[in-house]
Amino acid sequence: MMDYGDTSILSTVSQIQALTKELVKAKEELDKERFSHVVNKLLQLIETLPAVDLSLVEHRAVEPLVQSCAVNLWNEAVTSKNEGTVLVDQTAALRHLACKLLFREGGPIVAEKCKKQAMVALKSARAWLDCGNPSMAEETLGLSEKAFGQQQFENASRHLQASREMLVKFPEEAAYLSMLSYNCGVERYNGGRLQEAVYWLRQSYEIGKEQHAVSARHQARTLRLLSSAYIDWDPEKYHDLAANTVALANADCSHPAGLYLKLRILLCAAEDDETTTQAALRDCLHHPELTAELGLTAIDLCVKNSRHNLVMSGLRQLMERFEEKTEADSIRLFHLKYLLHSCHLAEAETLVNQIIERRSTRHRFADSIVKQLQSLLWEQASSSFEVKQYEECLRWYSYALRLFDGSENGSEDLGKLFRNRCACFCALKQLDQVDSCA
Repeated sequence: MMDYGDTSILSTVSQIQALTKELVKAKEELDKERFSHVVNKLLQLIETLPAVDLSLVEHRAVEPLVQSCAVNLWNEAVTSKNEGTVLVDQTAALRHLACKLLFREGGPIVAEKCKKQAMVALKSARAWLDCGNPSMAEETLGLSEKAFGQQQFENASRHLQASREMLVKFPEEAAYLSMLSYNCGVERYNGGRLQEAVYWLRQSYEIGKEQHAVSARHQARTLRLLSSAYIDWDPEKYHDLAANTVALANADCSHPAGLYLKLRILLCAAEDDETTTQAALRDCLHHPELTAELGLTAIDLCVKNSRHNLVMSGLRQLMERFEEKTEADSIRLFHLKYLLHSCHLAEAETLVNQIIERRSTRHRFADSIVKQLQSLLWEQASSSFEVKQYEECLRWYSYALRLFDGSENGSEDLGKLFRNRCACFCALKQLDQVDSCA
């Protein structure tokens, strides 16, 4: 029995060597059960193996042994595949083990080492996909992402350039390399490292374009995120780059997210043409794949930029599109909130009456929508009360009352509503109404 309690790196590598020999023997004897058992043992053991640090004497002694194990496992995988002597999942396991060992090697980051690591990771992932195991492929690709994404930027970019040179010999791996670069770009973007995000996303797009390995839909997705990185990085300096990039994305594959981004970029301009911006909003709201949620996000963008005409035009278009769908109630709620907060009170009252009339015709509003509507009306009533506009306050409380149905009788909220109305009648000295309301 091997001693797994010994934590020295030399002991661990010795155990890996012994298990590697046992694995090869199990493969040759076609003992699938034993093969799987040894693979699992090796995986567990490799996980405990620290990255080789060549500044340590003990580590320098085992570095060639780690490399030798990785090479032996890889060669066994290649030989077995060519001879057809093992199952595809066993070949994938051999490649995977070699890959994990290879990424434990120490030493400086040089071009040849980068190429080797990238090739092994990409081919290992392909082997897992070939045997229908995408989760293991993702784990293997994660090693490449670590090599690309978690090192210092200079080393990571050197890895990428070495991998791009490798594509001359292995063009079929371009899609994986493009995806790795995209994932690194996403990580950098989410972490606020926008300059590095721009680098990785540009690389992802260029690799896909050069090798024709990535679909137009995925290329457009990369371009949209690249455009967002530009506009988040410096909206004034990179405005034109962001605009050109999203235009290319929309030309390659039209998507509502791309049209939303185009609108956002136009609104970031110091001066924008009203007609052009209206057209951009219209294109976004009329896209076949648009959701009501994204449509409201686009309109909210106009709200934040104080573009009343765009807001009202957008709400009208969005309502026309979703009039007969359940999303229409969310649009009405957004519309009312906007009118109240922008002090368009006459239009708000007209909309409230339409909503109440719709509810009275047995239209079923979601409970969450009703609660939000009532909250808005109470908020407006409170604002009116604070400035001693008591009659106006009563109107808003009356609207809120009409949104209650019989199921709320005796509820705490309904009691509070009547007490608030009483306070208004008292302030107006309408004592008969106070008695009636009480």
